[in-house]
Amino acid sequence: GYQKCGTTVMSDFLAHHPNVVHSGAKEKHYLAGLQMSGSLGHSFGMVSECISNGPPSNLSEYFNACFDGRVPALGEATIDITPSYGTIRNVENLIQTLKSLDDGSMEFRFIAVLREPVDRAISAYGMKRKIAQGEYAGLSDVKMDEKMHQQLYFRGQGALPRAIIDGEYGDALALFLKSFRKDQLLVVNSEKLNESLTWKRIFQHLGLWIPKQSEIDRWLQAANELYVSIQEKKYSKAKVEYYHASDDIRAELASHYESHNERLWDVLGSPKWW
Repeated sequence: GYQKCGTTVMSDFLAHHPNVVHSGAKEKHYLAGLQMSGSLGHSFGMVSECISNGPPSNLSEYFNACFDGRVPALGEATIDITPSYGTIRNVENLIQTLKSLDDGSMEFRFIAVLREPVDRAISAYGMKRKIAQGEYAGLSDVKMDEKMHQQLYFRGQGALPRAIIDGEYGDALALFLKSFRKDQLLVVNSEKLNESLTWKRIFQHLGLWIPKQSEIDRWLQAANELYVSIQEKKYSKAKVEYYHASDDIRAELASHYESHNERLWDVLGSPKWW
């Protein structure tokens, strides 16, 4: 995770590494027992399969379902990138599944990609309008602002939408770290995904050999170009502009996330990123 934090670029970038066994489609949703079907328009035009039997009961079942039965050899890593795994609504299911799969035969490693939550939420709302999701279809920027304001103002009377909840990183990561060692989790600032040092840290975390600088630069350029191409096609097809939220809405979101950000820095034991 998280949605709108750069996981598409990460998926496409890591797929270039010869020792990465990629799950094919980005967003398998398999480990959290979720169901998803249809083309997502992500990595290499692949399609996320509909998993109807719930999470796997053992590693063999997982590898068969998501990696065509290929088990990683020594020095390899299987990569399953699904943003919804990190949300507070799904993290308990994910932890339960991973604990049941841990037979000691291999090491689980995790990467959480975080984006400044105000920008992330606005991007998520923009995606809703882009794909014409329900009540967001055809809304102007002003109407989008009104919709978000209503959801923030009346948040005490019902659950907030995922577009906002996904930016509440602290509680989800704290829950995760109660079940796994801190060295198993690498938390990455999405703003640093264009820096080669970030990718070197990721490769090291995953136990993969680090490519030459020229290779990293080439893979990153290819992943970014693919992402830009996909986004341009999506917005052109949808015939909508990017959502530009007002300063008032940005201020409301910043106020909402203030305590959640403090919780995040406390969990990570790090200085503020934003």
